[in-house]
Amino acid sequence: MDFLRSRHRGQVMSIDKKATENKTEGVKVEISKEALEAQEKPLTEKTAEELAALIKEKEEEARAHYDRMLRLAAELENYKKRAEREKAEHIKYANESFAKELLPILDNLERAVEHAKNDDTDKQALLAGVEMVLREFMNVMEKSGLKAVDAYGQVFDPQYHEAVMVEENDSVEDNTILNELQKGYLFKDRLLRPAMVVVSRRPANPPEADENI
Repeated sequence: MDFLRSRHRGQVMSIDKKATENKTEGVKVEISKEALEAQEKPLTEKTAEELAALIKEKEEEARAHYDRMLRLAAELENYKKRAEREKAEHIKYANESFAKELLPILDNLERAVEHAKNDDTDKQALLAGVEMVLREFMNVMEKSGLKAVDAYGQVFDPQYHEAVMVEENDSVEDNTILNELQKGYLFKDRLLRPAMVVVSRRPANPPEADENI
């Protein structure tokens, strides 16, 4: 009987021990879940605050970039307007220095005209004065890129010459320019107008007389 009681008591203690262990495990699981939720909650709140701060920072950066873009666009627009204004002024006053160089020639022409009004004007002196003015004028024009087309004595070139007359001449080759009626001019490498010229042509050989006649 004592043996049976002892065995029964051992079984009861084993059952109580298992129940206690099961209950303890349940408490442990429940405590671990609550602890995890307690840890996750501050972490979530912290992450939201960080995201809000990051969004605000990026918004400020975007606003700063947008403001900078607006300033650059305004500066570019002002630069374009200034460049267009300077270009227009340059075109408007491009010939200012050229006109200034012509002033002395204009003065000399006015003096020549006033001198020619006198009855006792020396014709040779007047001619010399006009020739001097012409030389001054051509010097200024050549500095600006104007150049006369070579014509007299040259072989006719349709790119630079315009033949208005043809004369027979047996002393020169065909298509030789005999006379220049109007000068032609180049501006740098561009033809302003061709020279109007008279071109030579060798006379045709007369028919030989028939010796039997």
